[in-house]
Amino acid sequence: PDKYKIINRINNFVFSCTDWVTCDAEYVKNKIINDYSYDDKKITTFPWGIELDIFKVVDVDSTTSIRTKLGWENNVILISNRHFEHVYDHNTLIESFRSALMKNSNLRLLLIGDGKLMNNIKSLVAKYELDDFIHFTGRITRDEMVIHLNESDIYITTSLSDGTSVSLLEAFACKKPVIVSDIPCNKEWIQNGENGFYAKPRDIDMFSEHILKLGKDKQLRESMSSINYNLAQKKADWIKNFKKLKDIYSNLMDI
Repeated sequence: PDKYKIINRINNFVFSCTDWVTCDAEYVKNKIINDYSYDDKKITTFPWGIELDIFKVVDVDSTTSIRTKLGWENNVILISNRHFEHVYDHNTLIESFRSALMKNSNLRLLLIGDGKLMNNIKSLVAKYELDDFIHFTGRITRDEMVIHLNESDIYITTSLSDGTSVSLLEAFACKKPVIVSDIPCNKEWIQNGENGFYAKPRDIDMFSEHILKLGKDKQLRESMSSINYNLAQKKADWIKNFKKLKDIYSNLMDI
């Protein structure tokens, strides 16, 4: 809506017809209130959450381990599972990883998913001769995602824009430290230096610095992981959060 006037007009119309609004971040809530003069008493903020009985800490069978398959048993593995689209800015991710790798050859990067820019990113990886250090899985199942998150050491996203990221919450639940973009919704979950790090969008040097710091400090990774796991249990449980949505529907039906 900030970029295209037609989207802004559509939003105005939608909000004028709406009895209640739910959103997944305080930043989004405040934007709706300020940009569309929406009644703050008719808006509820909560993250949708994730299925904590599925996304959890699990033991990985070494016979099916991707670490074993790739020969990465003793490496520090970063994982990113965002689609290969412009908004997730994989170029910055590759450039940052490459910069960090020059100073710490023990790093590896696992890229999960697909998208229209996947071949572009594969070409960039080939150009930098990083095929031995970066692995593309393509699209995988949810169960495989749980395994790959558990096998990794650090979750990273270089997204240019986001709400409350479900992928981020899944990483929390699998007990991972995180490196994220310095955008409003991420900062509602991350205290810089406490349970993760954030860098300004497209800031290759800062992302690289954070990769290096977490990559060499196992104790810091473990400390951040514990905080994030507890956050997931407290704030990201889909079963608990769904009740809030159910209550909204029930109240509206009683009006």
